[in-house]
Amino acid sequence: MATGILEVIPAPVAAFDISDDNKLAENYKTCVEAIISHMAKETDVKFTVTVEGKEATVPVTPKKNHTPSGMYVIEVTDGEKSLQLVGTKFQAWFRGIVNNSGDRFEVDDKESKIMRKSDSLHTTGMYPKLLSCQLADFKVGYHRLKSAFHTLATYGERPLSKDLVKENDSIGLFIVMLFEGPRFIPIYEISYDAHLDKENTVGQDNSKLLIRNWGDLSKGFYRHVKVKMSFTLDGNTPENLRKAATTLRIMSRTEWDKWVEEYGSGQSSSSNSRC
Repeated sequence: MATGILEVIPAPVAAFDISDDNKLAENYKTCVEAIISHMAKETDVKFTVTVEGKEATVPVTPKKNHTPSGMYVIEVTDGEKSLQLVGTKFQAWFRGIVNNSGDRFEVDDKESKIMRKSDSLHTTGMYPKLLSCQLADFKVGYHRLKSAFHTLATYGERPLSKDLVKENDSIGLFIVMLFEGPRFIPIYEISYDAHLDKENTVGQDNSKLLIRNWGDLSKGFYRHVKVKMSFTLDGNTPENLRKAATTLRIMSRTEWDKWVEEYGSGQSSSSNSRC
């Protein structure tokens, strides 16, 4: 058992109801929108991005906060059982689960535990050692979602599978859908389509150019727009900035803080050089 920040698990900021197959895609959309909306509400930095006449609010994740208010919960339910996914707002990232019985489990990493009386998930949650295949080949889909839900909602209530393949792939599926999906439009779209009774793979481009490039995409956007908090895509927009503007729905706080420090230092140096 670990000593963590959370004694009481916070109320969910978003819910994904998978009980009605006919509403699965719509419920997923509602859940992702609620996650993005919560980040926008909690942060002190957000951009207005206009692409093809459509305006969207794109938040930077909230400041690092090692108190309960720095954590958030996404609830997944099938109408009978419940699974809670616990994350940190600072990176909008997965840290652990609460199963249907209320038992708590967390990833093993260098960060301090966030839930009191939590046990181990026996993984760091990082893709190379988490998934049974390459991230680019990882699949999301209706049947995989249902299986992943039941695996994690009852986690710890039965013997774990050999090599933890079933459990780890289940964690991976929810990370892709409910943590990468809110960050990236293309990941959201393949997950949304997968709930319409199809099965999709993450894909090489999404894996290499988006998921593994979240920080760099965010950094490139910050450096271009500087202190302007609104941006409109046009024909003269550089390709790397176009990629960021058309794919990002939540941006990196780590890279924002680095950029602010860098920009502030540059401004200070410029001012000091004047005579």
